[in-house]
Amino acid sequence: MGRVTKVAAEDLLQGVSRGEAASPDTSRRSPRAVPWDWIDIGPDDQTLRIEFVHGVVDGLHHLDVDEDDDEVRFTVILGLNHDLRGGAYVAVGLTAWTTAVTDRPVGRRHVTDGAP
Repeated sequence: MGRVTKVAAEDLLQGVSRGEAASPDTSRRSPRAVPWDWIDIGPDDQTLRIEFVHGVVDGLHHLDVDEDDDEVRFTVILGLNHDLRGGAYVAVGLTAWTTAVTDRPVGRRHVTDGAP
């Protein structure tokens, strides 16, 4: 995991690099875990920006955050869009991001991916 300056971290956490944060929608169908690509830890050591890739046909269902004394595990869960109909779709990877706040500072704990 790389380090960024405080200004760069604040910019990333505010989403200036790639639009608005993805909003969870737990009514999306067929939820499944997918790997995330990048996590930036904010200056407060508790606010994190999680970047992931999704397809045209799906979006963020929710984000699971599990933490203990040794580890903080983030699992991105995608689900199918409501308006999905039969037919062919182009297999394109779109980058999206969301944020999460841990119960306490990340500190020296390992940040891991909960996706298989």
